[in-house]
Amino acid sequence: MSGRILRALFSNRVLLLLTAVVLIIAIQAVVAEEERLLPVGELSVPEIEEKLQECPLVQSLNEHRRATAPQTSSLTSRIFAVLFPGSPAVNALLATLYISGPPSKFISPTPNVSSVPGAHL
Repeated sequence: MSGRILRALFSNRVLLLLTAVVLIIAIQAVVAEEERLLPVGELSVPEIEEKLQECPLVQSLNEHRRATAPQTSSLTSRIFAVLFPGSPAVNALLATLYISGPPSKFISPTPNVSSVPGAHL
Protein backbone atom coordinates (compact mmCIF):
# COMPACT_ATOMS: atom_id res chain seq x y z
CA MET A 1 0.00 0.00 0.00
CA SER A 2 2.79 2.45 0.76
CA GLY A 3 4.21 1.79 -2.72
CA ARG A 4 0.96 2.93 -4.35
CA ILE A 5 0.86 6.04 -2.20
CA LEU A 6 4.46 6.88 -3.08
CA ARG A 7 3.77 6.40 -6.80
CA ALA A 8 0.62 8.55 -6.57
CA LEU A 9 2.48 11.31 -4.74
CA PHE A 10 5.39 11.09 -7.17
CA SER A 11 3.09 11.24 -10.24
CA ASN A 12 1.21 14.20 -8.71
CA ARG A 13 4.48 16.01 -8.05
CA VAL A 14 5.73 15.30 -11.56
CA LEU A 15 2.45 16.51 -12.99
CA LEU A 16 2.60 19.64 -10.84
CA LEU A 17 6.23 20.26 -11.86
CA LEU A 18 5.41 19.85 -15.55
CA THR A 19 2.44 22.21 -15.20
CA ALA A 20 4.64 24.80 -13.49
CA VAL A 21 7.30 24.53 -16.23
CA VAL A 22 4.71 24.95 -19.01
CA LEU A 23 3.18 27.92 -17.17
CA ILE A 24 6.57 29.61 -16.74
CA ILE A 25 7.38 29.11 -20.44
CA ALA A 26 3.99 30.53 -21.44
CA ILE A 27 4.46 33.58 -19.20
CA GLN A 28 7.94 34.20 -20.63
CA ALA A 29 6.56 33.99 -24.17
CA VAL A 30 3.81 36.52 -23.38
CA VAL A 31 6.27 38.91 -21.73
CA ALA A 32 8.68 38.62 -24.68
CA GLU A 33 5.83 39.28 -27.13
CA GLU A 34 4.71 42.37 -25.20
CA GLU A 35 8.27 43.70 -25.15
CA ARG A 36 8.57 43.13 -28.88
CA LEU A 37 5.37 45.03 -29.68
CA LEU A 38 5.54 48.81 -29.75
CA PRO A 39 2.51 50.97 -29.10
CA VAL A 40 0.89 51.95 -32.38
CA GLY A 41 1.59 55.63 -31.79
CA GLU A 42 5.34 54.96 -31.66
CA LEU A 43 5.52 53.08 -34.98
CA SER A 44 6.99 54.84 -37.99
CA VAL A 45 5.34 54.65 -41.41
CA PRO A 46 7.81 52.03 -42.73
CA GLU A 47 7.27 49.93 -39.60
CA ILE A 48 3.49 50.10 -40.06
CA GLU A 49 3.84 49.08 -43.71
CA GLU A 50 6.11 46.19 -42.70
CA LYS A 51 3.63 45.01 -40.06
CA LEU A 52 0.80 45.23 -42.60
CA GLN A 53 2.75 43.11 -45.07
CA GLU A 54 3.15 40.46 -42.34
CA CYS A 55 -0.63 40.26 -41.94
CA PRO A 56 -2.02 36.99 -43.37
CA LEU A 57 -4.95 38.76 -45.04
CA VAL A 58 -2.67 41.24 -46.81
CA GLN A 59 -0.39 38.39 -47.91
CA SER A 60 -3.31 36.45 -49.39
CA LEU A 61 -4.63 39.57 -51.13
CA ASN A 62 -1.18 40.20 -52.64
CA GLU A 63 -1.00 36.60 -53.85
CA HIS A 64 -4.47 36.90 -55.39
CA ARG A 65 -3.53 40.16 -57.10
CA ARG A 66 -0.35 38.62 -58.55
CA ALA A 67 -2.28 35.56 -59.74
CA THR A 68 -5.05 37.55 -61.41
CA ALA A 69 -3.02 40.47 -62.76
CA PRO A 70 -2.58 40.48 -66.53
CA GLN A 71 0.93 39.57 -67.67
CA THR A 72 1.08 42.14 -70.46
CA SER A 73 0.18 45.77 -69.93
CA SER A 74 -1.93 47.76 -72.35
CA LEU A 75 -0.55 50.57 -74.48
CA THR A 76 -2.34 53.11 -72.31
CA SER A 77 -0.81 51.81 -69.08
CA ARG A 78 2.66 51.79 -70.64
CA ILE A 79 2.22 55.40 -71.82
CA PHE A 80 1.07 56.47 -68.35
CA ALA A 81 4.02 54.63 -66.80
CA VAL A 82 6.36 56.70 -68.99
CA LEU A 83 4.56 60.01 -68.46
CA PHE A 84 4.04 59.56 -64.70
CA PRO A 85 6.95 57.52 -63.29
CA GLY A 86 7.19 58.99 -59.78
CA SER A 87 5.29 59.30 -56.56
CA PRO A 88 1.79 60.84 -56.49
CA ALA A 89 3.23 64.26 -55.60
CA VAL A 90 5.71 64.19 -58.48
CA ASN A 91 3.04 62.87 -60.85
CA ALA A 92 0.71 65.75 -59.86
CA LEU A 93 3.44 68.28 -60.69
CA LEU A 94 4.10 66.53 -64.01
CA ALA A 95 0.37 66.58 -64.83
CA THR A 96 0.27 70.33 -64.13
CA LEU A 97 3.29 70.81 -66.37
CA TYR A 98 1.75 68.72 -69.16
CA ILE A 99 -1.56 70.59 -68.99
CA SER A 100 -0.26 74.16 -68.66
CA GLY A 101 3.08 73.92 -70.44
CA PRO A 102 2.08 73.60 -74.13
CA PRO A 103 -0.62 76.33 -74.06
CA SER A 104 1.83 78.70 -72.39
CA LYS A 105 4.37 78.05 -75.14
CA PHE A 106 1.79 78.80 -77.83
CA ILE A 107 0.50 81.96 -76.13
CA SER A 108 3.89 83.45 -75.21
CA PRO A 109 4.93 84.54 -78.77
CA THR A 110 1.58 86.27 -79.46
CA PRO A 111 1.61 90.05 -78.91
CA ASN A 112 -0.32 91.67 -76.11
CA VAL A 113 -3.60 92.95 -77.57
CA SER A 114 -3.42 96.22 -75.66
CA SER A 115 -0.02 97.03 -77.19
CA VAL A 116 -1.31 96.76 -80.77
CA PRO A 117 -2.07 100.19 -82.23
CA GLY A 118 -5.74 100.69 -83.07
CA ALA A 119 -6.95 97.78 -80.90
CA HIS A 120 -9.84 98.64 -78.62
CA LEU A 121 -10.96 96.61 -75.68
